[in-house]
Amino acid sequence: MSHYIDDFHKWLVENDKKKSSIKEYICASKEFISWWEDTVCEKFKPIKVVYIDIQEYKQYLIKIRKGRSGKRLSPSSINKKLTGIKAYFKFLCKKDIIETNITLKIKCIKYDKYKNIK
Repeated sequence: MSHYIDDFHKWLVENDKKKSSIKEYICASKEFISWWEDTVCEKFKPIKVVYIDIQEYKQYLIKIRKGRSGKRLSPSSINKKLTGIKAYFKFLCKKDIIETNITLKIKCIKYDKYKNIK
């Protein structure tokens, strides 16, 4: 049930990530896993995640997901979550849990494009 989160945590520590980054990456990964399970209606398996899932999650963060204030997430918050997910899939790939890192083409959002999204 851990989805390799404990191993991911150890990997981040071994790679000299700051404590605050580790916390953000773990949180972002857990949120993605939860969203994926709710969306796909099955237990999370990294090998089953496809590129379009990451794209749809990004759109969810941009258009639907609300922060604690009840407002849309800021570009900075969205980009932190995307960076955490990218790190998680990099870890999965490095540990041969998945063959291809499907997050390589995922780009962070730019503020000027974000403010025009309704």
